[in-house]
Amino acid sequence: MSSAGLPREVLKWIQSLDLSYSVKNVRRSFNNGFLIAEIFSRYFPQDIQMHSFDNAENYNKKKDNWKQLQVFFEKRKIPIVIKNMDSLILNENDVALEFVKQVYTLLTERQLLPPIRIYETQQTTESYLLKEKEMVKLPKDELDFLKKGDDVNDSKKEASILNQSSTKSPHKSLAIKGPPKVINEKLEIDNYQGVKVMDINVRPLNQSVAQIRAQKELSSMHSQQKLGSSSIGEIATSNMGGGQHHLGNQNASHQNSQYVGGGGGNHHHHDGASRILSAETINERQTKKLITDVLNEIITTKGAKDVNNEVSQLRFENDLVTTFFDNVTKLSDQFVFSFVEELKNNIELIMNCLYQSANEVAIFYTYLLMLLRKLSPVQGAFTNTLLFCKTLARKINEDQQTPSQEFNKFFTNHLFKNYCQIMRECPNKRQYICELIYAHSSHDLNLRIKVVQNLKNHIPDDEIVYACQAYLISQESEFNEQWFDVFLYYALIGLASQKTLIRVYSLNILNTIAKHNSESIMDITEKVLLLCNDQYWEIKAQCLIFATVVLNSFRNMSHLLQQKDDVKGGGIQKALSGKPGSSGGNGSGSDRNSIKRNLNLAVEIINKCFSVNSPKSVQKLGLFELQPLLNDYKVLYYPYTDVLIQIEPEIKQIILSEEPIRAGEDIYFSLGNSSFNYKLKSDLANFDRIVLASTLIDLVLSQQLESLSIDHMQILYVCAGDPTEFLNSHQNESWLKVWQKVKDYVMISICDPDICQQGLQIIHNFLTCDTLKFQIYEESREIYLKSLELLYQGESDHCKTKLKEYLILKVVNRTEDSDNSLKKFYKGLLQRFSEDHAHEYQTSNISDIISKLN
Repeated sequence: MSSAGLPREVLKWIQSLDLSYSVKNVRRSFNNGFLIAEIFSRYFPQDIQMHSFDNAENYNKKKDNWKQLQVFFEKRKIPIVIKNMDSLILNENDVALEFVKQVYTLLTERQLLPPIRIYETQQTTESYLLKEKEMVKLPKDELDFLKKGDDVNDSKKEASILNQSSTKSPHKSLAIKGPPKVINEKLEIDNYQGVKVMDINVRPLNQSVAQIRAQKELSSMHSQQKLGSSSIGEIATSNMGGGQHHLGNQNASHQNSQYVGGGGGNHHHHDGASRILSAETINERQTKKLITDVLNEIITTKGAKDVNNEVSQLRFENDLVTTFFDNVTKLSDQFVFSFVEELKNNIELIMNCLYQSANEVAIFYTYLLMLLRKLSPVQGAFTNTLLFCKTLARKINEDQQTPSQEFNKFFTNHLFKNYCQIMRECPNKRQYICELIYAHSSHDLNLRIKVVQNLKNHIPDDEIVYACQAYLISQESEFNEQWFDVFLYYALIGLASQKTLIRVYSLNILNTIAKHNSESIMDITEKVLLLCNDQYWEIKAQCLIFATVVLNSFRNMSHLLQQKDDVKGGGIQKALSGKPGSSGGNGSGSDRNSIKRNLNLAVEIINKCFSVNSPKSVQKLGLFELQPLLNDYKVLYYPYTDVLIQIEPEIKQIILSEEPIRAGEDIYFSLGNSSFNYKLKSDLANFDRIVLASTLIDLVLSQQLESLSIDHMQILYVCAGDPTEFLNSHQNESWLKVWQKVKDYVMISICDPDICQQGLQIIHNFLTCDTLKFQIYEESREIYLKSLELLYQGESDHCKTKLKEYLILKVVNRTEDSDNSLKKFYKGLLQRFSEDHAHEYQTSNISDIISKLN
C-alpha cells in the first residue's frame, strides 16, 4: 500500500479492516466510494449491502456509489455532508484523502495531529478552536478578541465564547473503537453533531476552551459564593459547575496558586477555595498536606523513575499536576496505570486530605473525572482508575470518621451529574460508570432509589436511562422484592416500546431479576416468547439468555421435558420430533404444571432464537450459554450441535478446547457501544460425548451427506478421539450404537487428506476397545476393505502415507494385546485386499506390512 497522502495510523487502521480490495494507490483507491462503503459496512453491516456498490472506474457508477453513501449518512444521521461529489470523484486537492481521514476520526474517536483540514467547495474565512476532540466554531465578531495581546479575562467575551461552546460544540463520536470484522450492531449517534464537509482555516490560540471556561467559572465563583458555607456539595458545585474545567494547586505556600486555565497567578481564593469542613484556622491548614501536594509528589516520583521521560517531555503551560492531567492521553497506558496504582497505595493519605476540606474533595474528584473522560475503556489505566474510584467511594462510606451525609450530598448534587454526562457522551463507558455509581450508593437503598429517580433529570434519552437501569440492577447481590419490583415495572413497560434498545435493556433487567428470583418472572415467559420474532440480534440474544435462566432455575425438574435415557439411547431424532415436553413428567399440581409450562416455553424460545439461520452473534452467545445446560436438557443437543458444526473456527476452537476457561481467564465479546458485554465460558466436561457424537451423526444422516467435513470430524474427534473414553464398560453399549451409525463415514475418511489422520485414530480407538473389539471387527471388515480399494485407486499420497505410518506405529509395534487380536484383524484384512484387488495391493506402499504382522 502506498503511504503517500495518509498518516501511518490511518493506513494501519485500513489494513486491519481486511478490505476485499487492497489499496494500491491511496489517491485513486477511494474516489469511487466503494472502499468507503466497505469500511462503513464493517461498522453498519445491516445498513450497507456491498452487492449494491460497484468497484468500477465508470463515472456514473462512481457517482451512484457516493449517492448511496449520502443516503446512508442521512438515514443514520452520520455527520458527513457531501456538497460536491465531483470533487471527491476527481480527488481535487486530495479531498478524497481528507474524507478518509474524516472517516477514521469519526469511527475510531482518534484525533489526527495536526488537526484535519476538512474540505468544502467554497472557501471560508471562519476560524475554529480545537481542544481535544471538540471543535468550537467562533463567529467573525469574536476573532479580534482572540488576537495576541488581547485581554482574555474580559468576562463578556468569555461568556460569548462559552455560549458558542455549549451550543455548537459537537459531541464526541459514539462509534465503536477498533477495527472489528463484520458485526451486527446499532450505534447510538443520533445526537452526534459532528463536523461537516467544508474547508477550515485553523488559527492557533494561546488558550483552550477548557481554560477559558475555567476563567468564567472562577469569576462567577468569586461573585456568587457566600462566606461561611461548609457543604461539600455547595463547594463542589461552585468549583466544578457542570463543565470540565481544571483546578490547579491550592496550597497557600505556592505563589502560583490558581485554578487551571486562569490568566495567571493573580486569582485569590478567599471564598470557596478556603472553606473547610471543620472549624480549622488557616494556620492549622497550612501545616497539613493538600491533595495537590500528594499528586505532585506521586507524579514527580514516577517521573524520576521513568526511563522514557514521558512527563518531562510534556509541554508545561501550568503547574505539574495540571499539566499531567491535561496531557494524560499523551502518556503511555503503562505510565498512567502505574500512577493510578500509586493512588491506590496512598488511599489512606488521600482520604485524610479529602477530610480536611470540601474544596479538596472537589479538586480531587475533578481530576478523577478528567481521567474517566479522557482515558479509553480498553486501556488498563481506565480500568485501574475505575477500580480506584470504586474503592475510594466504598472506603469513605464505610469509614466511621467521614462526614458521610456531606459526601453523599456531594455525590448526588455534583458527581452524579458529571457521571451522567459521561454516560451520555460515551456509550462504551456506561456500564463502567454505572458500576461506579453503584459503589457510591451500595451502602444505602434510599440513595440508590434516589439515583434511579434522578436518572431522567440528567439523561433525557429514554434508551440511555433504561441502559443505566439495566447496568445498575446487575450490580445487586441480594434480592429485595420491593426494590426489584420497581425495575420489574419499568421493564414490563419497556417490552412494549417501539425503540429496539429499550426492549433489549428491559429484557436484560428481567434476566437479572430472574437470576435472583425465578418465581417472580413465571408469568413473563410468554411475553418474552412473543419477542423472539424480532429481527434485531440483541433482542434474540436477551430472549435466549432469559430462556437459559428459566431452564437453569428448574434443573431439578428437567425430567418434565425429556427423559435423559430416551436421548442417550440413540433416539435423538425421535425425541425431538414432537413438541418440547410432550413426553414430560406425570406430576400434578399447579406449581408443577406452571414449571412444566415455563420449561416448554423456554425451549421454544431457544428453538426460535438459536439455529443455523440466527444472527452469528446470537449463535456465538448461545453456544456458551447453553453448554452448561446440555446434560440436564439433552433435548437441546440437536440445535446446539447443528449450530456448532457451522460456527466460525475461532469459536469452535474455544468450545472444543481441552483446557477449560478458568476463573480470571474469562473471555468477553461485545458488538458495539450499545451492546452488553457477554461472557464466553466453556468446559468440555459439560458435554456428554456419546450424545454429542450420536447427535452429530443423526444430523449428517438427516442431511444425506456422503462424507464428513472438517467441521464434522473436529467434533467427532473430541467425542471419540480419546481412547480413555472407552474405558467405562457401562457405556460400551452406547458407544457400539454410535459406531454402527458412524462407521461408514469414518472408514471413508481415510481417503480425505484433511481428516484421514483423525479418522484413523477414531478407527483405532474402536478396534482396540476390549469389550467391543470383536464385534467391531465383524461389522467393519467389509466397509474397511472398500475404503482401502478407493484409497489405492485414488491419487492421495498423503492419505496413503498416513495409513502406512499408522500401521507401523500403532499396529505392527503394538504390544498391549496378549492375543494379538489387532494384528490378526489387519493381517486378515490386508490378505483379503491382496486377493480381491491384487493390482492395487502390489503397487501400494503397504505390500510389505503383512510380513510384519506375525
